[in-house]
Amino acid sequence: MFRMPTALRNTFDDPYLHGTVDFGNVPDVVGLETVRANGVEVGMEPGPYSLSLSVTTPGATSAAASAPSRDKRLHVNGYLVGGLGLVGLSWYKDPVKSTLERTFSALYGGLSLGRVTGLAEVDAIKEQDPTTGASTSKRGLLAEVNFLLTRGQNIKLQYEAFDPNTNVDKNISDRSSIVYEPFVTSYLQLRGGVRRSEGPRELTGLNGTTLFMEVHFMY
Repeated sequence: MFRMPTALRNTFDDPYLHGTVDFGNVPDVVGLETVRANGVEVGMEPGPYSLSLSVTTPGATSAAASAPSRDKRLHVNGYLVGGLGLVGLSWYKDPVKSTLERTFSALYGGLSLGRVTGLAEVDAIKEQDPTTGASTSKRGLLAEVNFLLTRGQNIKLQYEAFDPNTNVDKNISDRSSIVYEPFVTSYLQLRGGVRRSEGPRELTGLNGTTLFMEVHFMY
């Protein structure tokens, strides 16, 4: 997929199910957080609707280095914008490599009520080996509520969950966060809070409480 540069590394740009920043050996979806590719994107926006399609060539990342060059990465995204927010659907197909093909479907939405803003997304991921037919289904969830205290002062409540295999019981991992986000200037943000992680007991990296403080420069 296309992705614009967004300043220095931001840990909240790595969704829970995409990486292992805070979780050590947490099962994740390798490759989605670092997609870079060449291709073409077309779209249209009639009134409150938006629809886009991108076709790119895989192989721009190490995770996709062995993908068949003849296969293309496809991404379709559509949403409807209203006075209070938006709701959308996204579909993604990626020939990660010759033995791994990933299909990703998502339902997402946002709601804005004055100083309160809510966001939510539910993901369904299917990974299949084209050579054997073996497949794994995964599920992901992200939900957050933002409270604008005053101009440049935000409180975020966030919940994330990930099931690395829907056919296996009691392997869901989740984390809850309370975050304070003050903007010092237009290009400098501080972020601090507490995050509680819970997962299978045998995976120690998935359980515990983390206090964190971050500085973000934006340009």
